[in-house]
Amino acid sequence: MGDEYLLSMSFSSPLKMDNYGFYVSSYKVNGTTEYMATTHFEATSARKAFPCFDEPLYRATFDIAVAKLDDEIALSNMPPVGEPSKYDPTIGNRRWVTFKRTPEMPTYLVAFVVSKLKKVNTTSDKINIYVREGAENGVTEARTVVPKLLRFLENFMGVAYPLPKLDLVAIPDFPAGAMENWGLITFKEDMLLVSELSAADRLAESLRVITHEFAHLWFGDYVTLQWWNTIWQQEGMAAFMESYALDGVGADAVDLALQVHG
Repeated sequence: MGDEYLLSMSFSSPLKMDNYGFYVSSYKVNGTTEYMATTHFEATSARKAFPCFDEPLYRATFDIAVAKLDDEIALSNMPPVGEPSKYDPTIGNRRWVTFKRTPEMPTYLVAFVVSKLKKVNTTSDKINIYVREGAENGVTEARTVVPKLLRFLENFMGVAYPLPKLDLVAIPDFPAGAMENWGLITFKEDMLLVSELSAADRLAESLRVITHEFAHLWFGDYVTLQWWNTIWQQEGMAAFMESYALDGVGADAVDLALQVHG
């Protein structure tokens, strides 16, 4: 074996509002503007947040710490380690939240979110949904379906979901429909927030997108392409699983999806 070297460096990058890399998003709650710091790294925007070999064939572990205010929630791919740190006056009296080390993964799947979010429990202790204040009722359908989807896919794949938790976060101005960050799936808000009174096509589209991202937990996250010219493989498998997995968790869900995409 060759020698091992440790490279350390200081790095800083401004938070922008361009919806890529590590960026700032804004939204309204009761007429008040609130802010969210979040990420979208696919395909090559992780390099905007930290120095890295930002290509899918390079997998690494990540030790992540994020600063937050007391009324904010900080999320990342893994659960936090212990309690937040003491107040740090150098960063506006925020406190650092340190997360458990990730398994080996490509840079484009790393994610973190900081904002005033509300937590919605599901029927699984492992899965939680986070939304802006006042939007909790929009995930009634999702909180019921997602635990069933995870169980179905674990049985179908023959491989248990390997991370200790799975969070779903609704982001008001997310640039894509959703992103399958391992352990922290981010959604454009209208892809996750669907009330019980929504039209069937909206509900079907939401279920389709959720199922697509859950399939990526295996096709893309657990097993990753080596280069972007073969992305059709994991996207094709995730697209196939949309109707197959929905069918596996309930005929009503797949019937809705087929009305829209059949």
